[in-house]
Amino acid sequence: MKKILLLIITILIISSSYAAKSKLSVLYVGWNPEHPEQHIRKGYGSKAVFEEKKLRWSDFKKFLNTYFKSVKMVHHWDYNSKMSEGYDVTVFDAMPKKIKGRVTEKDADGNYTKFEYEHYIPEDFSAAAITLNTMTERTRYSVKHKLDWC
Repeated sequence: MKKILLLIITILIISSSYAAKSKLSVLYVGWNPEHPEQHIRKGYGSKAVFEEKKLRWSDFKKFLNTYFKSVKMVHHWDYNSKMSEGYDVTVFDAMPKKIKGRVTEKDADGNYTKFEYEHYIPEDFSAAAITLNTMTERTRYSVKHKLDWC
């Protein structure tokens, strides 16, 4: 039984590697270690984290090019929302540049009277998108999406 199951799994793996690529076009917004302005930021700490991020970019590039015919990789600092219009889906794996800062106002007692989160994506953004990592939490204030079942 184990040999039959192993044979079936092997056949599935081999046949999936010959499957046609999806016709969907994908824009990947991530952290490109080759970007000329790239550096190790204090918040990210060590050289090990830098090396891990280098692998992440190349791993996503390899993965996406394996399964999709049209893939564009863009460094997160170079992204703007107009880029997403030419693609079926945008994958956000790193934060684009901030387009609107946090707004806070307090009364005389120190209580907030106004609080608006920073925005990284315009409120009218309507392209299909997948958010990874902290992108999901940080973009939910500018782009209305469902994060839980409450």
